[in-house]
Amino acid sequence: MLLNTVIISINQCLPIALLWVLLRQVVSDNRISNRQSLNATILGVGLSIVYLNLIGTVSQWFDYRGLEITQMLMLTALYIAMIMSVIHHNSRWPQFAMVIAIVVYLSNFLTYIVGFASAEAMQSLAIGTMLGMGICFSFSTLLYFFLANANVRALPMLLLALFALHAGSKIAIAADLGAQIDLLPTSSGVYDLRLILDEHSVVGRVLRALMGYEASPGLVSLVAYIGSVLFCFFIIASVQRRNLRSLA
Repeated sequence: MLLNTVIISINQCLPIALLWVLLRQVVSDNRISNRQSLNATILGVGLSIVYLNLIGTVSQWFDYRGLEITQMLMLTALYIAMIMSVIHHNSRWPQFAMVIAIVVYLSNFLTYIVGFASAEAMQSLAIGTMLGMGICFSFSTLLYFFLANANVRALPMLLLALFALHAGSKIAIAADLGAQIDLLPTSSGVYDLRLILDEHSVVGRVLRALMGYEASPGLVSLVAYIGSVLFCFFIIASVQRRNLRSLA
């Protein structure tokens, strides 16, 4: 129970922490202040609890595919919000992206907590959650300062590429969900890298949360991932070039 809780808390909390780091680095800090981040967190947690209470009803929508379809819609909205955060200055898109991410991932974690909550399991759940969140905080802090240093050293393309990879991973996850409920065609893995780097290993889990790494992706998932990454990268790169020309 303790180990499972640590792993699940990392899987669900790390993407939220990484999104915050990337938004703070790509989007100017005055658009995502600490107070705005706190407000987005509070709102996201509240909506996650509401969504959790509605899961029984939502699951019956769309011929009992409501959970998967709503998750797909939220992941797509998160992808759009990430792009819009870069395009539009002085907007609420970064906070909107954070709220969506918290609802998507925290609701899954709360489902696990509620499902296994009992007097005997509470200690393991609490300790595992704290350990997992501590790991997420430590890694995201290291990444934040690494990216800050890389940005200072005039490596903006590294930052934009990482941002695009993280955004594209949301569409890849949505495509996987669509294949699971037969909205999209299923296919066997295009390639298999599990012998080199399993996505369930420590490094594999970090890469999956950071840039959507999958050891044996299906064709639909791979095409969705590559297409969404390229689209996001070229959009934000074009915006960056336009901003630089306007300042020249």
